[in-house]
Amino acid sequence: MTYPFYLGENLVSCAASRDFVGFTTLVGRNVDVIMNAPHESPSVKKLRVSAIISLTVRAVYRTGADSEKLQHLGLETYRKLSRISGRARDDIKYLLVTFASQALKLVPEVLHRHPNLLQRFFEQIEQHKDGQLTVELVATSLKVSGSHLCRAIKMATGRTPSEYIRLSKLSRARELLATHSVTEAALDAGFSKASTFISLFRKTYGETPGVFKRRMSTAS
Repeated sequence: MTYPFYLGENLVSCAASRDFVGFTTLVGRNVDVIMNAPHESPSVKKLRVSAIISLTVRAVYRTGADSEKLQHLGLETYRKLSRISGRARDDIKYLLVTFASQALKLVPEVLHRHPNLLQRFFEQIEQHKDGQLTVELVATSLKVSGSHLCRAIKMATGRTPSEYIRLSKLSRARELLATHSVTEAALDAGFSKASTFISLFRKTYGETPGVFKRRMSTAS
């Protein structure tokens, strides 16, 4: 496992909307994936878990949190993690989920009451999971130009709107793999070709969707 499953494409959107349940669930689910990974030592698993702290800090910072308080919270969580045994799965998960909840509380509520462009963009992605969303459609819905939307999202998150839309489709297809074939999951999530989905999945997650599907079936 070379990439934290479940986190990268969704954390910023959950943080922007102050979705505590979604945010902490994503973090907890990713900790489970890491701690259940076979053939990895406890020390390596702790290193992977520490990456979740960094991803969480980055996501929360990009949605308006106080940087000084956030940095202090992150460093304190690193220190606590260093004192926990790599075999103490429940303790590690509790620490990370608690940290995620505390970090999200640092996002100002005023941003939630008066959604900015970033938040409204992610709301559009959450509301349209049929795979038909485009940058042009989102921009029109938000009453901004496509170029303005691209600049704003890129500046705020480091990624373009196209990347987020593509990753949303990828995330949807990954969920469908539990009950669909690779081709069915790709087409139902909005990919025009299964080959495009397979290539993007491998590039993003470090394995093909077929391997992922078999591994998840074996784990369950």
